[in-house]
Amino acid sequence: MKKFLSLLCTCMLLFGIFSIPAQAASTQKCYLIRNANTTVYSNTALSRRYGTIYGSDELQILSITSRYAKVTYPVSGSRTKTGYIKTSDIFTKTSGNTYTSKAKITTYRRPGGSSYGYIAKGDRVLVLGTYGNYTQVRYPVSGGYKFGFVATSTVNTYIKGNGNSGSSSNNTQRRNLSAALYNTSAAYISCGFDGYRNTRGKHEGIDIKYRNGASVYSLTAGTIVRITYGSCGTNGLSTIAIYNASLNKTVIYLHSAPISGLRVGQTIQKGQRIATESWRGISSSSSSHTHVEVRNGRCLSAAKSVKDYTLENSNPTSFWNSMGYNVK
Repeated sequence: MKKFLSLLCTCMLLFGIFSIPAQAASTQKCYLIRNANTTVYSNTALSRRYGTIYGSDELQILSITSRYAKVTYPVSGSRTKTGYIKTSDIFTKTSGNTYTSKAKITTYRRPGGSSYGYIAKGDRVLVLGTYGNYTQVRYPVSGGYKFGFVATSTVNTYIKGNGNSGSSSNNTQRRNLSAALYNTSAAYISCGFDGYRNTRGKHEGIDIKYRNGASVYSLTAGTIVRITYGSCGTNGLSTIAIYNASLNKTVIYLHSAPISGLRVGQTIQKGQRIATESWRGISSSSSSHTHVEVRNGRCLSAAKSVKDYTLENSNPTSFWNSMGYNVK
């Protein structure tokens, strides 16, 4: 038996196959995968309701099974409570493979959510399952581990793959904002933030252009809080407003044609198709583009740009960088 266990351990080390331990030997923290409230139970059968965990709550994981996880979570008065939740609320999988990171990589609380720190070059990373365009990982931090999410393309290149000559620059991991909006490197920024040259006023967003009729994809996850379809021409401004509660930011898309079937209250994933490039609210089809604007809080409308000389919005560069984009 001892020889068998020794051989099993050797194989696990060689092939990097690990499960999350049932009892946490060191501090392990995470957030809910979805930015929504979840029920806490007082028993492992998950039958006696005990409380609520909110999307903004950071959890400490105490133990894990395939069906339930025991966690500590914050409550009012700077106190904590301990209870049981469904394992699927916080894990995509409970086992995976380990790899050595080839670069410094930004992590996120949940798919499309706020940044959650970073994986250092050389860290041993446990890669779990995928959720949309993201992969869940466990990585070391001071005092223990965190479970976060990284874009799957980044995992494939910098964790599972050989990396980019071992570069640890965050810029190499980010995608250009224009390329992400249209899913093509041929798109480009036609007018930057506060970038008006021949128009009176202060530009409150970023204009990105590819070609009339091209598909437009959401740059963040969130919930649709407004849709106005509009029409082509000067007086037909269209609007799609997507609010991300965990970030407390609204991203507003103007001038493009919303695809049919979108509705207020609908959950949108990062990278989901939401519109096509158009000239709704613009005088000429040759000037078609998508105006992208970041606003603090839950907003239904873009800030006024034309003939208004006071900026309401802050420069969005740092926000887009934190979301994994270069403003290019």
